[in-house]
Amino acid sequence: MITLKTNADEQITFLLSELADLDPKAVIGTEIVRTVAFGQLAEMRRRIRVEGLATNGGKIGNYSTRPGYFAQGEVGSSFGRPLGKFYKGKRRSKFAGGKKKGQDHKTRYFEKGYGQFKTAIGRNTLGSVNLSLSGNMLDQMNVFNTGIGWGIGWTSDELADRAIGFEKKYKKSIFGMSQRERKLAVGTIKRMLGNAFNR
Repeated sequence: MITLKTNADEQITFLLSELADLDPKAVIGTEIVRTVAFGQLAEMRRRIRVEGLATNGGKIGNYSTRPGYFAQGEVGSSFGRPLGKFYKGKRRSKFAGGKKKGQDHKTRYFEKGYGQFKTAIGRNTLGSVNLSLSGNMLDQMNVFNTGIGWGIGWTSDELADRAIGFEKKYKKSIFGMSQRERKLAVGTIKRMLGNAFNR
């Protein structure tokens, strides 16, 4: 499991230090940290999937335009009949030559690369990267009790490695806390602290 690591906002640190019983292991502290983590999870999923934005508020990236063959896979949306490259003026469903001559194509060739493939299956609504093909990685990102508080991550090493790989590929933080998410977290903490004081 990977855990979301962020620097606490000065205001969060101040507010939490005001109450000794808000230790993350204490009942009120646990409730606040858990609530903030679930709110962060929902906002992070929306930011990445719906807006295609990295932690800094900029685009995650653009899809490759490198031509290639792509499989329909598990996305549940069809790109039509598997077809190869243009050969003698038309695209063929069977290999025209080589070891597979006469066999059906199992993938489809897209001249404009991965972005064109995602458009063909109806998953390129932004025109830029949103890290969502099947939705599996973002859907399985969850809030976990770490034993010393609450964190956001995955139980699957494969999905955690994929998330880390995306940050390396696009050379930016994607799964950190954005400025907007930080403000929302501070608002949640203030509200919950107010409720705790008025009990």
